[in-house]
Amino acid sequence: MDYHLKSQLNSDLKGTGDDMNRGANFLVTTTASLISNHNRKKTLQKINKMNDTNKRIVNLGYVYPDSILPERELTANVCITGGTQEARNSLILQNCKQSVANGVPVIIIHEGNYHLEYDVKKVFQGKCYCRTVNKSEPFYEPLMRLNDQEISNLIIEASKEGDMIEADGLLYLRSISCIARKKGINPYTRMLSTFPYSQAQAVISGLESKGLINLSEAASLRNDVAAGSSERSKIDKFFSELISQCEIVAGKGQLARSASISECIRNNGILSIDVGTCSKKTQLSFIRAELEKCVKDGKAVRVVIDAMTLADSPMMLDFLGKTHAMFWWTLSTPDINALVNGGKNLTAWIALTHKTIMFANSLGTSEALSKELGDYDFIEVTNTHGGGTDFGNFGLHFGATDSLQTSTKREMVVKPEDISTLGDREFFALNNNTSEVMKGVLA
Repeated sequence: MDYHLKSQLNSDLKGTGDDMNRGANFLVTTTASLISNHNRKKTLQKINKMNDTNKRIVNLGYVYPDSILPERELTANVCITGGTQEARNSLILQNCKQSVANGVPVIIIHEGNYHLEYDVKKVFQGKCYCRTVNKSEPFYEPLMRLNDQEISNLIIEASKEGDMIEADGLLYLRSISCIARKKGINPYTRMLSTFPYSQAQAVISGLESKGLINLSEAASLRNDVAAGSSERSKIDKFFSELISQCEIVAGKGQLARSASISECIRNNGILSIDVGTCSKKTQLSFIRAELEKCVKDGKAVRVVIDAMTLADSPMMLDFLGKTHAMFWWTLSTPDINALVNGGKNLTAWIALTHKTIMFANSLGTSEALSKELGDYDFIEVTNTHGGGTDFGNFGLHFGATDSLQTSTKREMVVKPEDISTLGDREFFALNNNTSEVMKGVLA
């Protein structure tokens, strides 16, 4: 065979072999890449599943209020923040059912929440003691069933939110209450607010002359009036502020139908008080004073406060912030931070809460709430890419090698934006007894 022809045939055969080798390499590297991509996808799925597991969020799906606050057991302190009034009302109503079913009377203090007022009447009227107090039904009267000492103590306590009446004023108020009884009048708030204090000594002399009190009683009353006269200006100021702020206090004509916190507790029922606004601090302090007296007397009760803010009532916040036996509270508000004047102290309030239910909140409050839901070990994945060069002239990298690098860092269980962007009836809930975080939609 011609030498040149033989060389040409050998060259052609070598070229054919190289092409076959390249084709084999193409199939191998393509198959390896597909397998690698498949394995990488499975690995990422596993890591994402591990991250979801580490969050330990229980997905409740669609749930009714009685699944969140079941009637069969009493939930202690409850916080409901954000969302719509309708959503919050449904949980308040269920909380009231839960409390009454477990023998705990309920006092609701709200700011013109007429829908809640209507729902409470619809559910409870005819089934248990159920009373409503508002400016159209001004029946609130906490003094009617108290003795003279208790009346003066309650008024002194109520005055602490403003220009506090000192101890001498207690003697003065007690003597005025006693004088009213001797005249055949059961002391009540509006009567005490209009009592002719400047004529007290003359009234005592009249009672003595009529034989309604003896010489010793008259002397004791005169001494108390004289001793407490230095506090008269504070007493006048207190009653002036109270009556101007408090359209819900019973007048003489409403006394037969009067309602009070102590009466509601005695009848194991529910009392709804529309205060208009909690910024009327003397009015709210008057209500707080009666509530605090009942709690100190060891009576079981839940107070529900549905409001925007208690910033003007630091003594109410102080009272709620203390632990009392047989006393529980429920706070319902568009923004829990604003209600409790939280700032950096929201942590303390969430710590006092046994169940916190969070609908969509402002971003600032969502950030604060997010911190309370804790953090977890988040597995972060970094994808590194290295390309092969065999087929670079085609612009392809079938020989590329990818690797996944993982690292662990702490992240929030629920991010602020997860809370602030919740739908109208979507919520997160924190059970402080179990540290369990739940997510669901209120049905």
